[in-house]
Amino acid sequence: MAFSSFEDEYRALTEGIAWRKEKERGKVAVLGVDRITFLHSMISHDVSSLDEYQGRYGTFLTATGKIVADFYYYRLPEQVLIDLSTAASSFIEALEKFIIMDEVELQDISASWRHFSIHGQRSREFLADLFNTFPPEQSDQVVPCSWQAEELFWIRRDELSTPGYVVLLSPEGGDKFASALTESTAIEVGDEAFNVVRLERGLPLFGRDFTEKNNPLEARLDYAVSLSKGCYIGQEVIARATHIGGVPRLLSKLNVDGDRVPGSGSRVMTDDGKEAGKVTSAAYSPRLGRVIAFAYIKRALSQTGNRLQVDLDGRLVSAEIVDRFL
Repeated sequence: MAFSSFEDEYRALTEGIAWRKEKERGKVAVLGVDRITFLHSMISHDVSSLDEYQGRYGTFLTATGKIVADFYYYRLPEQVLIDLSTAASSFIEALEKFIIMDEVELQDISASWRHFSIHGQRSREFLADLFNTFPPEQSDQVVPCSWQAEELFWIRRDELSTPGYVVLLSPEGGDKFASALTESTAIEVGDEAFNVVRLERGLPLFGRDFTEKNNPLEARLDYAVSLSKGCYIGQEVIARATHIGGVPRLLSKLNVDGDRVPGSGSRVMTDDGKEAGKVTSAAYSPRLGRVIAFAYIKRALSQTGNRLQVDLDGRLVSAEIVDRFL
């Protein structure tokens, strides 16, 4: 594989064709005749209204509304496939406690899949030529197809680019696909370029920008929550926060003056020296020509346009809360 620089990888993500082999994501198959009703009553988003080969983003919460896991889930003919941002074991352990009379089985199928993400403005045409079939057009739509005698799922997922895609296939197929990508014009990207572009796109990550200490509303994961479905684990807490009390802090986007990137945990201060929050992740954005950051900010101070200061080892630099980076 040819060496690629950060500039090459960044350009591929934003203008060309980029790919990553995602190694940490767990996969769970939810099986059994009660799989839809059970999962619908457990997770934060709607399951019952999904059409086959369609998916959504959701979370599984504790009774106090804290995030156990975040994931995409897809309704397939014989199962619901859950694509977790972390390992599957702890999620299965937490969810199995609620299986009582339901005919449901949770299987860790992580070892059965290889997960590739494809990004960049040219990704649609690139994959269409490779697979010789039409791409999924709707967000989180699944298209089953064959490639070099390998069965795979091609999923539309606009995370780092629009369009963006996920390809799931067997370990043997994954080896073939990785070789094909390496020999193509697509560029494999590492963590540095990925982190910059996902910040530019405003994509928070579990374990970095939100953890099991957060609920989805303070992490601004409103798109992971249905406010119209019935009860689910943690629903009462989310409903109260939505309609009555709110949350004490919100994950906010900051444009930071200067060229120094604050580290995770850097304090965000008010002009009169009071702590307003803390940075979770930050990077220098080539497209914006400035430093951008995620930070949890006290709710009363989190309005767009509000100016605060970031503490860089004792030196305070000005920062502005923005609605979006791009």
